Amino acid sequence: MAYQLVNLQEHATFDSIQAMDNTVRQYNAQISKSHYETLNVLKQYSCKVIGVSHIKIKTIAERLGKSIRTIKNHIKFLKEQGFITVINIMRKNGGKGANAYAINPLELQQSIINCTSKIARRKADEKRNKSQSQQALAYVQVKKETMSFIKLLNSFVSNKRRKKQIQLKRTENIKYFRACPEGVPFELYQRYQPFFSDAQIKCLFNNISDQINSYSNINDEGYTDIVNNTLDSLVKVLRNYNRGQGDKIYNIFAYAAGTAKKLAAKLDHINKWSVMWEHPTPTEQHDNNLKAASMHMWAKAGLVDDEGIPY
Repeated sequence: MAYQLVNLQEHATFDSIQAMDNTVRQYNAQISKSHYETLNVLKQYSCKVIGVSHIKIKTIAERLGKSIRTIKNHIKFLKEQGFITVINIMRKNGGKGANAYAINPLELQQSIINCTSKIARRKADEKRNKSQSQQALAYVQVKKETMSFIKLLNSFVSNKRRKKQIQLKRTENIKYFRACPEGVPFELYQRYQPFFSDAQIKCLFNNISDQINSYSNINDEGYTDIVNNTLDSLVKVLRNYNRGQGDKIYNIFAYAAGTAKKLAAKLDHINKWSVMWEHPTPTEQHDNNLKAASMHMWAKAGLVDDEGIPY
C-alpha cells in the first residue's frame, strides 16, 4: 500500500454536513445494518473535514462493541463497493498512521463500481493463463489499484473545488456589478470609474452641472472641459493626500462644486469679453457697464477679496 503525508482538507468530498447525511442515508438502502453502523461511525467523525474521518479501527470497534477483525471486514466491503475511499497516511516523524476514510459522493461511488467491474472482468479473463511470475506481481497490482482510486477521488474533489471557485467568482461579479448611472455620459463614467463609486460619479456630475448651468455664456465644449478639469483636479488632490503630499479633502462634493463654480465663472467672463471685442462700442458708458458686470461676476464666483479687488 502507498503511504503519504496527507492534508485531509484537500480530500473533503462534501460542501455541507447535510449533503453528507443525505448521501449516507441513500447508501443505507444498499447495505446491511452492520455495514451501515460502521459507515455511520465514519460519518460521525467526518464533520471537521466534511466527508473525511481520521480514526483508528480499534476506536470504531469499541464504539460498536465489535471485534477489530469484523470492522476490518466492514471497511473492506465499504471500500470494494465504492462507498468509501481509504487514504493511507504516514506520520510526520515516519511510520504508518491511522488511515483516513473519505465517504464518496454518489457519482464517485458509481465511477468506482464501474472501474472495479472492469478490473474484475479483466482478472477473470486472465486467470486461466496467469503464470507464477504474474502472481508475484499481485501485490504491485493491488497497490496500483488503491492509488488509482485515490487519484479518482482527488480528481473528483479537484473538479468540485474548481466548480465552487467559478461559482464564487460569479457571485462576486454579481455582488460588485457596476453600470453607468442614468444621465451620466458613458465616456465620463468609464474615465472616472476606477476612482469613484457609481453613486459618487452621479452626484459629482450633477453638482458640477448645477454650477455650470448657472452661467449662460458656456457652450457644450466649455461644459465638457469644466467637468473633466474639475474631476481631474479632484483626483489629483486625492492622490496627493494618499501619497502624504497634500491636505485631506473632507467633502469631495463640496470641493467639486467650488472648483466647477470658479472655472465656470472664469469661462463665462472670458466668453462675454470675446463678444465685446468682436462687436466693439467705444463709449465710456459701455466701458463702465462692462467693468461693473465683470466685477459682479467675479464677486459672485468668490474671486474678489473684502475690498472688492480680484484675487
